[in-house]
Amino acid sequence: MAERSGVLRRDEGYLKLDMAARLGVQGVPIRPLWQPAVTRSLDSGVSVYDTLFVELAAQQDLKLATFDTELLEKFPTVARRPRSLSSN
Repeated sequence: MAERSGVLRRDEGYLKLDMAARLGVQGVPIRPLWQPAVTRSLDSGVSVYDTLFVELAAQQDLKLATFDTELLEKFPTVARRPRSLSSN
């Protein structure tokens, strides 16, 4: 689609796909996340879509890197600005 609309050349698309494959992104089962994410959503007013990421980070004992001000405000123990997670 990007090539047809002129946004991305074919060779650039293949390079980006190769780069994405090296990121080490892993899939996770969503079933254990749904119920607690819905609870977080109802308690906070944040969308379930967003609270799924919050819940995953919480269950994995990780910080969620985000620029989303609502997530940063509502979930300060989990959500962090990327610059605050820098190892520098």
